[in-house]
Amino acid sequence: MAVNEGGASRVAERPQETTMTITSTVHRPPCIRTVFARLRRLAFTGLAGLAAAGATLSPTLADERGQIEPRTIDRAIVPTNVERGDRDFDGKGPIITVGTRLFVGRNGRAVFAEVLMSAREDGGDGSRTSIGPLTFEVWRWQPSDGARFVREITSPTISTVRFRSGPGCAPIGCALIGAAEDGGLIVTVNGNGPVRDIRLLGDTLGDDISTDNNPHGDTSIRRIRFNPVNVIFTDSLVRS
Repeated sequence: MAVNEGGASRVAERPQETTMTITSTVHRPPCIRTVFARLRRLAFTGLAGLAAAGATLSPTLADERGQIEPRTIDRAIVPTNVERGDRDFDGKGPIITVGTRLFVGRNGRAVFAEVLMSAREDGGDGSRTSIGPLTFEVWRWQPSDGARFVREITSPTISTVRFRSGPGCAPIGCALIGAAEDGGLIVTVNGNGPVRDIRLLGDTLGDDISTDNNPHGDTSIRRIRFNPVNVIFTDSLVRS
């Protein structure tokens, strides 16, 4: 007990106790499902932003339009069978028809050209011959192309060219006009569709329909050149 100056007694004051409550928070890592859900939301938001900005996907993720350059067919195409008449067109034509069709093959790893040719005498005994269809590979996928295969050809795929040959001429006369073999002029005819032009030999001074597959001096195609071809590329092999 304490006594103050006036003699009165007083009870000693005890200091007040302060109680402090400490709350601890334990941070638990989110479960794996929550993490994946957040990643999906972020990915979706990011793609939506790219689309809004006009961005395009990588060619390996979507079909892509482009062009290919088909190779020239420079192997001679020589009909040998006689369907009518004899082997001589006798200066009456012949009327030559060349049909060409492009198509995709080998699951998008190649483009082929299918070629048919016919030649007939315009009058006389109607001598006639034909050959085909013959198939030529005019484009091939290369490993350097990566995942880039042809899914579809979008430009014209079919060409039909008709040409009436002039009569064979004397060697001296032919030399004044252009390239010749056995009195027959070798001419280049404009194409259409996928075909740029066709180089061929029509009538000659002797028999015209070959007997030995040798194009020299016989009615034949010497070359077919192509225009660039529009295609759709895809990143996976195409089912046939």
